[in-house]
Amino acid sequence: MDNDTSLQQNVLGILGVNLVYGAFYYNHDVQLMVESLVDNLSFGSVEIDMISLRGPVFKNTNDRLVNLYLIAKGFSGAAVFDPGGNVTQAKDLLYKKDIMILRTKFLQKSKPNFDLFNKAVEQFKRSQQVQDENLVVLIEVLMSNLLEDNDPHNDGDVEIFAHRAEELCATGNNVIVSNFKRNNKLAEYLARCKPRNVGISTNISNLRTIFNARNYSDSYTQELLTYVSDLFSRNVKLYAYPYLNKKTNEVVTLKNMPVSAEAKPLFEFLVTNHYIKDIEGYDVKDVKAV
Repeated sequence: MDNDTSLQQNVLGILGVNLVYGAFYYNHDVQLMVESLVDNLSFGSVEIDMISLRGPVFKNTNDRLVNLYLIAKGFSGAAVFDPGGNVTQAKDLLYKKDIMILRTKFLQKSKPNFDLFNKAVEQFKRSQQVQDENLVVLIEVLMSNLLEDNDPHNDGDVEIFAHRAEELCATGNNVIVSNFKRNNKLAEYLARCKPRNVGISTNISNLRTIFNARNYSDSYTQELLTYVSDLFSRNVKLYAYPYLNKKTNEVVTLKNMPVSAEAKPLFEFLVTNHYIKDIEGYDVKDVKAV
């Protein structure tokens, strides 16, 4: 939201009018109601963390679907759901907690590697001295690949996405659906909740992409420094799970991952100082091919 107090008052006033108008006239079309909330507001002037609809008119409304519309429309960066599938304020769940996250993509080719993730959770608890009562485990589903490839408002993809979130909640996990393609953007979002520690479990092939200069422009070193600063200045550790290289039949870890010459000193610093860690004690049979 705008930083100026008078602008904030103006935005809240317009948002309040839009909310009343939308609830009265657009309750038959929830997607249209969500879109109408920012009528007469400039893009980026307001962020809507969550929507919870109650009352007889909305008795058949799916709150999960409504909050996914917020992300699809760019009104919010993420939505958090508890194991019951109920939308919740991130701060209510995550404030001053130790947070461990498994990042997954929508309709990714392979299933999430929960065996390795469980290893990462135990390693996170040991290394950061986390007490069970303060630990919150989240399964993240990235919406970014869906938004890049399709118009999710004109087909059933958002409904499919909502169903996927429900399935993950049904496993007894907290779920976060986001549009954060990069780890540092996720860390920035979580920093609002003032977490004690954050652990992010990610495939080492993603790190290989980040530390490969060929994937970036001529300003690669500047982009990399910005990424590292944004990410690791927020009490964040990365836990990298290995993958099997199909061509060489070799298990790739931090020890043998290809790194560009420009990035190698920084990469080695992060590994040496335990900002990035290999997942320990894994069984080779749990390693998936990439």
